Amino acid sequence: MVNELRKAEEVRDRIVGLDQIARSYPEGHHTRVLLENLGLEGALRAVEEDISRLREALLHPGGT
Repeated sequence: MVNELRKAEEVRDRIVGLDQIARSYPEGHHTRVLLENLGLEGALRAVEEDISRLREALLHPGGT
């Protein structure tokens, strides 16, 4: 489970990096539009939920 958490955190960091790259382009720029169309915000929310769930499971292995 620790390995899953590390992978999820790496995915989160990469999504954040892509979002930062997208924002470095002016609005309407072809590359920014392509990156925004990937749904990075939704993916980031989902990964953060997974990270939270994994952390909770590691802190409380028997449940809450």
